[in-house]
Amino acid sequence: MLPSSGLQILEIEITNNCNLDCKHCYVDKDTRYTLDKNKVIEIIDQASDLGVYRLVFTGGEPLLIPSIFDFASYAKSKKISQVVLMTNGLLITEKNIEKLKIFDLVQLSIDAPPREKPSFRIDYFKQLESTISLLKKANINVHLQATLHKSLIPKMKSLIHFAIKKGASIGFNKLFLIGNAKEMASEKLNPLELKKTLRKLMTLKKNKENIRCSDPLYFLVDKDKLEFFKKSPKKNIIGGCIAGIAAIYIKSNGEVLICPFVKFPIANIFQDSLENIWLNNPILNKLRNRENLNGKCKSCQYRSFCGGCRGASLLSSGSLFNSDPNCWL
Repeated sequence: MLPSSGLQILEIEITNNCNLDCKHCYVDKDTRYTLDKNKVIEIIDQASDLGVYRLVFTGGEPLLIPSIFDFASYAKSKKISQVVLMTNGLLITEKNIEKLKIFDLVQLSIDAPPREKPSFRIDYFKQLESTISLLKKANINVHLQATLHKSLIPKMKSLIHFAIKKGASIGFNKLFLIGNAKEMASEKLNPLELKKTLRKLMTLKKNKENIRCSDPLYFLVDKDKLEFFKKSPKKNIIGGCIAGIAAIYIKSNGEVLICPFVKFPIANIFQDSLENIWLNNPILNKLRNRENLNGKCKSCQYRSFCGGCRGASLLSSGSLFNSDPNCWL
């Protein structure tokens, strides 16, 4: 085992097949793929050897694959501390709820609070609410994940209250215009709208640890973290985006990405080992030194604590290393 490898979070897209086709989905579905069972087992072995802490099974819809429970069980046998399922929840029933107890956390996608029409997908809220209750009754930890977009902002407070009432944590990530979402430009927040939204989210969050946001720019509206930063030694990386730094994503066709929102393959798991990719890939090694960033991200005083979003940089400029166009500084 290489506990100091730095790889903490590994996401495996078991399949890109899904029982939904949501407007904002980031998954590439032009050709359908499902990872071979033996390859998944091999990846889990390598993840264990690298000291991965959190292994996430995602899709598409991973519950379409009957072997998903075997994969989770095997991962637990390999001493991986946290095994997570990302699902839309539609295939969770009384029949498979006992099997779902193998997961340390089940993450469900959500777009809108009760009695509100979702912007991006079919309205299955009643079924989703029932699924949450079923999971909680089985003592399975539940996390809800929502995408920040213009239509959601007025409903954000209500959505957070729903999650808290249900005993679930809730997280937010911004809308990326990739995959199906390429046609959703009118819903994307501009930098000032994002700043206002993140400030609103910070107010709603206060001291509630069960509300999270994955955007590295969230740091810029967090007064406590800004104060902590000012007192911290200025190292190359002490916070911000972890894509390629502590996390990696494997697609169902074998392509390796630094993040599911960064459609830039750095390797292929069918052609190279996870260990060699993680330790020796030149793009990953370049990402791990923020002096390699360009533009205002390179000169920013908060570079070590933020680093910007590499996916946003790639979308706006075609490079992983340019400035985050969503930054309002």
